[in-house]
Amino acid sequence: MPYLTDWIKDRVEFTFDGQLRADEIEEAAQEIYNDPRFQQCRLQIFDFSNASLATVDFNDIQNYAMHDSYISNSILGNADCKIAIVSRDPHVHDLTEHYRSFSHTLNIQWDTQMFEDINSARAWGLNEPAYTAPTVELNIISKPIVALLP
Repeated sequence: MPYLTDWIKDRVEFTFDGQLRADEIEEAAQEIYNDPRFQQCRLQIFDFSNASLATVDFNDIQNYAMHDSYISNSILGNADCKIAIVSRDPHVHDLTEHYRSFSHTLNIQWDTQMFEDINSARAWGLNEPAYTAPTVELNIISKPIVALLP
């Protein structure tokens, strides 16, 4: 199996690995659409950080969008659900932008965004502030140094 599925409260995360075919991504989507937890799902995360989508093209993306349009606008769908795509690959970025553009024409209810890391995707999807490393602010008091000269 080229992916792992993890349900955490009201979100589902897919972690993909290796070279992917279009049908493998569709298989992952079908898995959650048939799951009763999908009715309460607020966030779908597709983590492609360790995967290649080199064989996936714009026609495949349009097929996903058409299927998602049906699901998001049907009784099975959840209009509040968001989709987060995680990858640094420019090809995945292009595919995501094509999905967003095409899904708009199909009136897909889900907001879709792209992220470079999973923590940012989680924060966006659950409306939480993204984790940032703590910073230390140094307040240096500047006082003139008076030297006593003999």
